[in-house]
Amino acid sequence: MFSLHILCYLWGILLMTVVGGASARRGVERHTKYGNVKGVIEAVHGGHRVEKFLGIPYAKPPVGELRFEAPEAPDTWQGTKRTVDLPPACPQPRMGVDYINIHVPGFNRTSEDCLYLNIYAPRSKHRHRQRHVKSERPSSTRLAVIVFVHGGSY
Repeated sequence: MFSLHILCYLWGILLMTVVGGASARRGVERHTKYGNVKGVIEAVHGGHRVEKFLGIPYAKPPVGELRFEAPEAPDTWQGTKRTVDLPPACPQPRMGVDYINIHVPGFNRTSEDCLYLNIYAPRSKHRHRQRHVKSERPSSTRLAVIVFVHGGSY
């Protein structure tokens, strides 16, 4: 389970490398069942735009009594959580942090509190008018979801 978190985090770093290099950035807010999140809209290759949310918690921090236990759902939050900065990576050997630093120069933060998702969603011209994408999009225009888990340090 521990290595899965590292793998998901590194995938987020890889995506950020591909999606990075944005020109103009502006904010976007979305509602989750735990609370609102605010990310950014960035232009990527070919002028396409994505909504980028970094560091959305998917479980309570595995510290204290939760250490080495099954993950628990995160607590809800009031207001809007700012999700524009990379969360810390899970603890790993120095070579793992060095690898991240190659893709995100200056990154050197690790913590046991590392159960976060980095989410990138395509942004269409009329998406701002849609309230419930799942119910409003016909099946022929729904977007695929990719979850990628790759090899890592452990």
